[in-house]
Amino acid sequence: SGLKMFRLIFLLIVTLLAPLVSSESSPRAMPFTRMYSDGTGVSHFAEGEIPFGEENAMGARVSPFTSATSIGYLLLPPGFTQDWSPTPIPQWVIVLAGSGEIEVQDGEVREFPMGSILLIEDTKGIGHKTRNIGTEPLIIAWIPTRAR
Repeated sequence: SGLKMFRLIFLLIVTLLAPLVSSESSPRAMPFTRMYSDGTGVSHFAEGEIPFGEENAMGARVSPFTSATSIGYLLLPPGFTQDWSPTPIPQWVIVLAGSGEIEVQDGEVREFPMGSILLIEDTKGIGHKTRNIGTEPLIIAWIPTRAR
């Protein structure tokens, strides 16, 4: 059911983030990679951070909420390759299993292993190429930041 899948994804994310919060010095922010199109439609990578707020009464630190409209899951089999394509709408992507590689139009290529967080906003131009570079399925959660 949807609730079981949500719980599974939540536990996976908590497990992936546990090393970040269990260290002696808790991080002030969680890193992510942003993919975007510049004014001429060329896609690029940039680094970003999601800040954690101050500790609350329960001892937790919470990030600001980001608007989202839904969540979907995508399974890309070993050997999967997608040629140039822009994202249809801005979306957060979290790699749940496997390892993928993305090439942006400026020529940079990056690998995104399990646990990677991306904000994909390259809605203009030719977009990016996506490849499953592992021997297992690449499974991602994608969370649009606005309605289609």
